[in-house]
Amino acid sequence: MKLKSIKIKNYRSVEEISFETTALSDGTFTYGLIGVNEAGKSTILKALALKDGLKNAKGEKLPLAKDFRDKNESIEIEYLYNLEKVDVDDIRNHLKTDPPLADDDIDFSSVKYTASFEYDKPGQTFESLEITNLDESNPSKDAVEEKLRSLISKKTHQAIFWTAEDRYLISQPINLAQFSENPDDISLPLKNCFALAGISGKTAIKEKIGLISESTEREQLEDTLSKKVSKHINNAWPKHKIKITFNISDGLINFHVHDLKTTSKAKTADQRSDGFGQFVSFLLTISAQNKNDELSNTILLLDEPETHLHPQAQEDLLKELITITANKRNNIAFFATHSNYMIDKKDLSRNYKISKDGHGTEREQFDRKVSTYASVTYEVFEISSGDYHNQLYDLLREQYAKSVNKDPDEVGVKEFDVAFFQHVKSLKLEYPYKGKSNTTTLPTYVRNAIHYPENQSEEFEDKLKESIELLKSYES
Repeated sequence: MKLKSIKIKNYRSVEEISFETTALSDGTFTYGLIGVNEAGKSTILKALALKDGLKNAKGEKLPLAKDFRDKNESIEIEYLYNLEKVDVDDIRNHLKTDPPLADDDIDFSSVKYTASFEYDKPGQTFESLEITNLDESNPSKDAVEEKLRSLISKKTHQAIFWTAEDRYLISQPINLAQFSENPDDISLPLKNCFALAGISGKTAIKEKIGLISESTEREQLEDTLSKKVSKHINNAWPKHKIKITFNISDGLINFHVHDLKTTSKAKTADQRSDGFGQFVSFLLTISAQNKNDELSNTILLLDEPETHLHPQAQEDLLKELITITANKRNNIAFFATHSNYMIDKKDLSRNYKISKDGHGTEREQFDRKVSTYASVTYEVFEISSGDYHNQLYDLLREQYAKSVNKDPDEVGVKEFDVAFFQHVKSLKLEYPYKGKSNTTTLPTYVRNAIHYPENQSEEFEDKLKESIELLKSYES
């Protein structure tokens, strides 16, 4: 089933908000929710994880009674799916009863699955299904939808709300005998390391560990794990070259990190920086599972995953998140951020501006054909830049040149200042230009000061923002 859209209703600051999950220009399904703190980004992520039993830090299943925006209305998370042939075939086989529940001509190409929660029973999930192309007048509609509800529920995406945790790092020696009996509970990242080395599944892990009493087998396992895990991390984090080594002795396995740019001794994962731990814990869990073809039909949710990471690492993390949804395994990712380094500059439509007004949380998807990186960082984070100012200035100059049948290059800055800002917009000559006071308008003064920083006054940043707002108001 292909997810086409998700709608959230009545959850915390969200009255109603929806997201289309169509492929972006590169064919991927990774979306960024960007905005300042308390805008509602985390609320959206949590809403998308409700149907799969999300719990808070206290272990309480969400939603809680306080999460209902209107206690008289249910919280609803609505998923609209388009069904593929294999799904339709499953449905028709499921409906083969005597007498048959449905006619062969019913259109099963689209279904709407809804997980809802009631104020007086917030911990209980109510599921409903609608065959969107099945008319209300069809006498078998209710029976068909009830019969298919459980089947469709199992086919929906599973949400994973990922957070960096100590259990996602190999920071202490691990008992291999215990690990071989229960890889998932003892160490998920070590299990993923074995899979990266081509050793997948409990049986294969147990067989390999059973051979380590022989020194050559032990050395080969250490070497294979080291090469495969180091390659995976360095591919995702190319500017931070490291070597991972594994040491097996006395029935224990140790995970060591060597920085290739220094001659210092190796460290354990918990001895490295918080940023290192944050990124590597992701690479040894979600990223490794994706690499091992173990991640499918998943909605991956990450809340500010860039925390503790320096700018280059944030950009590498964004690339990895995009890679995870580039395959054919039906994965989707939403991440919330307030870092401009997590904005995809190649396709700005990947990004949604999340904001909150008097009516609650709203979202706005950026247009990749119109938006620019400078405009996005200004609209979301209020970061004033000379690039954005001059984009607006030059756009207005192009529009003016077109109105007087001239090429933009034929319209000089001073001519444009007089003809447009002074005569059309009635701006006053209150700013200096080329050493002469009170000879130009604010936008042209700022443009000149951007190109010649020595002309910038102490109030320049304030004037830059003021001029940007002025130019935005003139956009047609």
